[in-house]
Amino acid sequence: VPPIIMGGLCSPAPPEPSLEQAKANLRKLVSSHDLVLFSAPVGPFGMMTCPYCSKAEKALQAAGIPYHHEVVGQKGTASRTALIELCKGTGTVPEAFFLGEWIGGYDETDGKDVREPWMGIAPLIASGKLAKAVAERSID
Repeated sequence: VPPIIMGGLCSPAPPEPSLEQAKANLRKLVSSHDLVLFSAPVGPFGMMTCPYCSKAEKALQAAGIPYHHEVVGQKGTASRTALIELCKGTGTVPEAFFLGEWIGGYDETDGKDVREPWMGIAPLIASGKLAKAVAERSID
């Protein structure tokens, strides 16, 4: 029987996947789409939207660049831990992957281990590199 919360019924949350399953799920998403933007709930109890995630989405939309948006869990969940591992320890959001390669977060301050010249969504849009790469379907 589901627990009663403040006079209403609450369905139990689905079970959290293992870290290995979460990594496999994220890798599958990354390989299934040319450009994937990951975001996550932030703040106390995950009640806030990350402002940089919103900026990244707006920038991609304004540039007319197609992307797949995926929301992972809060810090401490398997999906968020898997994303942090895929991003070489970078624990912030947003994070983006293009043609399977991590291209950083919103700006150049995120992801010190990103391979040059891939240094974040905003600088890549501003320089025209991302639009060119999407048009050519090439990361080089």
